Amino acid sequence: MCVSCCSIVAAWCGCAPGSKNQLDSIAKNEGLLSSRVWSPKRRGEIEALPLPGWYAHRRADLLGLLDELDKRIRPLDEAVREAAEDNQEARLLMTHPGVGPIVSLAYVLTIGDWRRFPRASRLEAIWD
Repeated sequence: MCVSCCSIVAAWCGCAPGSKNQLDSIAKNEGLLSSRVWSPKRRGEIEALPLPGWYAHRRADLLGLLDELDKRIRPLDEAVREAAEDNQEARLLMTHPGVGPIVSLAYVLTIGDWRRFPRASRLEAIWD
């Protein structure tokens, strides 16, 4: 698994929240104020909304985009998960709450051997 694969997953995952936010905005404009947490139930509520004209087309486009992104992300997500499980440092990082396969593997591939940094400030410097 390479850093570019992690970058691709992160880029595609970045598109999905934007599409979901647009769908939530459409739903809010139509008076659907239930939870914004994305779930099959929330998707069903949005699909059931009677929308006029171009709103309906936009909803269909956004839902289609989400479906396509999910199809494309799934194999890459699985590859990242497998690579993280095969990497001892990534597995250790995943024991921390909120750190999953993508973050842990990206960290390990970006930083490499953390012992080469004598102080935390040296580690921070690579992002400056």
